[in-house]
Amino acid sequence: MHSEGPFHIEPLVDCVFIALFGDPNRPNILLEFLNAVVQSQVPIVGVAVQNPRQGPAFIGDDLSVLDVEAIDLEGRTYQVEMQNRNHAGLRNRMLYDWAGLYEKQLQAGDSFQKLRPVISIWVLNQNIMRYAPQVHHCFRASDVEAKMTLSDHLQIHTIELEKWRERRPATGPALQKWLRFLTEAKEWRRVPEDLSSPGMEDAMGVLERFAKNAQWNSTYRAREEYQRVENSRAQELEQLQRDNERERAEKEAALAEIERLEAEIAVLRAGNSGRADG
Repeated sequence: MHSEGPFHIEPLVDCVFIALFGDPNRPNILLEFLNAVVQSQVPIVGVAVQNPRQGPAFIGDDLSVLDVEAIDLEGRTYQVEMQNRNHAGLRNRMLYDWAGLYEKQLQAGDSFQKLRPVISIWVLNQNIMRYAPQVHHCFRASDVEAKMTLSDHLQIHTIELEKWRERRPATGPALQKWLRFLTEAKEWRRVPEDLSSPGMEDAMGVLERFAKNAQWNSTYRAREEYQRVENSRAQELEQLQRDNERERAEKEAALAEIERLEAEIAVLRAGNSGRADG
């Protein structure tokens, strides 16, 4: 009997990513993912999505807002963000978004003791820490030389999928499962047996709905095409910038050569003038 093929739904398309991790009706997905990334000594046992998205994020919705914001039973805030392309201001944006969530916890007159940790998780389709071998980094407020931490309230995690695709660097087994899902699940129809879990099965259910539900699939195709166009534009802009930089370097080199030749000519003229005077 001929088996049906994969769903061909890309988890990294924005509306799918948000439906996976931002749906309060499927808490197992976000919970398992957070535990896989944060790897806390005390597991996260409950989490509430603060900006719930039920159904796909439709065309015209503002998808520039935080992808997923959630709070656990201990009052810790989580941000889960998908970024398809690296850009010059991305690291600053990571800090800016974290700071906004941290500041948001206090109202006028509140004590600073009310503040709780904010944990940002950035899933990056392109490498940002190009010269580091690790696929997963966690940045904190620490003095590296003194080996002291100012506060445990700052955590910014980066997960670089490009590195994972290129060479599969070692990482924790729980995170490895989600790295495989994010980079391979477009070609799945069911969860591989070695990856099966409640969260992973729910995640596969989301991909199936985007494949089979006409409205969801229509949104998916539109967002997929939008991201493709935006990526093409970004690539064209990057190429234009590289061409401009090369042209500028060539002009600078030409001007430097002209200045060198003019200096040589000036020296020769000075020598000839001296011999004539003699």
